[in-house]
Amino acid sequence: MLLTKTNHTLQEAPESDEIAIARAKEDPRAFEALYRKYYAEIYRFVYKKVQDKDDSADIVSRVFVKSFNSIHQFRYKGIPYSAWLYRVAINEANQYFNNNKARHVVIDDHLSSSIAFELDTDHDKAQLIDQLPAVLNQLKPLEIELIELRFYEGMSYKQIGDILNMSENNCKVKTFRTLKRLKKLMNNG
Repeated sequence: MLLTKTNHTLQEAPESDEIAIARAKEDPRAFEALYRKYYAEIYRFVYKKVQDKDDSADIVSRVFVKSFNSIHQFRYKGIPYSAWLYRVAINEANQYFNNNKARHVVIDDHLSSSIAFELDTDHDKAQLIDQLPAVLNQLKPLEIELIELRFYEGMSYKQIGDILNMSENNCKVKTFRTLKRLKKLMNNG
């Protein structure tokens, strides 16, 4: 355990994921540190997709149960543990949507403004907000993930690539193509 001195008091320094994972492999109770560190972040991510507190809590529970049950299989290869959790969360959310025959992207002012800026579209904001849900529903699941992670979560291409298991460059190219397709759909709509 690392201790740091702050304002004349000793505080426990945050443990790296690599160390926390190694500890959890040795003692299952140590998994709690990873759970506490990432629960709120993963819950927020799932809730934005699902928009239901109970369903989000159920999905996040499955994410952490799967992570706990497979922690021995996790090998640190330069990709953050959080990317692994996001992958599991995306898979669980997609399973939820498949089971419920529904998929929706939550559109807010920030997301529509970010997309409008990237699309450099002639549509005014109100028109964009009205059109965007229908247009986004025409995208493939991977394209929706790219849009959500980039514009809703504000993640870098490197982070998105880690989560979606693709190179940073490939992620940039696919996002650019998705935005190009979105613009075409907006102009045809």
